[in-house]
Amino acid sequence: MKSSSIPPAGAGYCAKTREFLGERGIAYTELDIEKSPEARRAYDALGGRGVPVLKVNGTVIHGYHPQGILAAY
Repeated sequence: MKSSSIPPAGAGYCAKTREFLGERGIAYTELDIEKSPEARRAYDALGGRGVPVLKVNGTVIHGYHPQGILAAY
């Protein structure tokens, strides 16, 4: 699965998303939009409006949405 998570380290829903993905063995790439200009551009390109933002197999998911992640997976 291709998945990109773009969360800041301390965000609560980001932590829930990490836990959800980890429990299911779903690999993801984490990008820090607060430290990386490249990550920020990717976030903006995905229509970032809060965190987390994931792109799962071409589907963009905003927020903590387990059912959306599984449906896109």
